[in-house]
Amino acid sequence: MVPQVVKDMAIAFIVQVALDAVKSCLQIGDVELFRGAQNHMVKIEDSLVDINDFIDLLEEYAIEDRRRSELVENSVPVQDTMTNKVRKVVTSLVSPVVSPIILRKKLKEVSERLEAIKVEAHEFQLEEKVTNLQIEFKKQRETHSFVHKSLVFERDEEKEEIVNWLLSNQAGDHENVSVISIVGIGGIGKTTLAKLVFNHELVQNHFEPRMWICVSYDFGIIRLGNEIIEPATRHNRSLSNVEELQRHLVETLSGKKFLLVLDDVWNEEPENWYRLRDLLLCGERGSRIVVTTRSRKVASIMSKIQPHILKPLSEDGCWSLFRQRAFENPIEEVAH
Repeated sequence: MVPQVVKDMAIAFIVQVALDAVKSCLQIGDVELFRGAQNHMVKIEDSLVDINDFIDLLEEYAIEDRRRSELVENSVPVQDTMTNKVRKVVTSLVSPVVSPIILRKKLKEVSERLEAIKVEAHEFQLEEKVTNLQIEFKKQRETHSFVHKSLVFERDEEKEEIVNWLLSNQAGDHENVSVISIVGIGGIGKTTLAKLVFNHELVQNHFEPRMWICVSYDFGIIRLGNEIIEPATRHNRSLSNVEELQRHLVETLSGKKFLLVLDDVWNEEPENWYRLRDLLLCGERGSRIVVTTRSRKVASIMSKIQPHILKPLSEDGCWSLFRQRAFENPIEEVAH
């Protein structure tokens, strides 16, 4: 019984360590971090060999112990004569049992090896470094709602089309809140178009509050809920659970015709969107959500309304943009 418990614990531990390391490796974009993670994986693989050796010893011990128990049960008691003593010695030489001392020594070696891996992983700080990389990546993709209108080309028609939809009484997915998506490849101008719409004078006068959230890869409901509440109330609540979040969102948005821009959305899990959407349905009839995304799947998940597929600039528009960027050195305006 004891060997099986130890065996199960050993297997569970090494598998979990390996899975954590693999998960971390898959998230790493930095070459040095990846090499460090690879070295860590090699040591885990070596330790797995030790674990297998130890398990073999445990199984050998269990088999021998079971065999001896059966011999004792089936044997007829005899006097402890010299002949019987010789028989015992010969049997032990022919079928040597694994010594408990050897087992304890091997277990100690394996435990020390695994502990060393844990210590090294902590010193390497792989998880912390991966988290820092993710934070830095998010900062690089962070967007804002301000736009230099003079630096934008050929989007007036599309801007007016979306503005007209926002201001209309057209029903959408739900009675009060409707969602429209702007879809296009990276760099084509989705974010820029959303900024033009967000800052349109008629839109500013029609919606209160207006909120701009850069979503990117993190579609956590707690994070997004807090980021929606902050610009609407001008207070950083830092709420930590969904119940509190729901209560504050109702207080913030109930009876108000709001506009929410969710920029650069990548989430393709419907349940994630449904959880957030349900918290936003308290807005007044005519509230709108504008989503920018590269994915038509994301657009179909977030709204049944036909998405606005952003067209590329014309040849003249591309040349104007190139000339402006190359020769006039304007303030940078990057569109995702």
